[in-house]
Amino acid sequence: MRILRIVIVERTTHTAAAPAMLGPGDREAAGSGAYKWYMLGVLVLIYIMGTVDRAVLSVIAEPLKLQFHLSDKQLGVLTGMAYSLTYALAVLPMGWLIDRVDRRALLSITVAIWSVLTAACAMSSSFIMLVAARMGVGAAEAPVMPTSPAGRSGRFLYSSSVAGC
Repeated sequence: MRILRIVIVERTTHTAAAPAMLGPGDREAAGSGAYKWYMLGVLVLIYIMGTVDRAVLSVIAEPLKLQFHLSDKQLGVLTGMAYSLTYALAVLPMGWLIDRVDRRALLSITVAIWSVLTAACAMSSSFIMLVAARMGVGAAEAPVMPTSPAGRSGRFLYSSSVAGC
């Protein structure tokens, strides 16, 4: 029986390639043990908020449908395509950008934009305003997934082994 094991090991020595994996703003803090766990916690919280944000419209679909007098088609656009399309279009360019700029700054800016757009969703008075705000939320959430592995790569070493071979 084969078992895949993933071990998180703190990197104690830096190879020549290790500094290249870190973003410009991450190099000075890479050695701090408490800082890497703090950053992992922040990334997890941001990811959780993004997951809740994606699911929240499904939870409030019926009250939203009644308040805005939405058809099933409009509700489907709002809960699916408005967010997903812009997220899908923005995730690859954001992943490219994350490798070239300060990750912390980019993530901070996009989380701030995402927060403002989420508030705009709450203040929307029409279907069009709600769709536009959801599209913005989708684009602003795009850097979260590419940032997580890129931000951890300089702080944690992932190794896998197959037991019993």
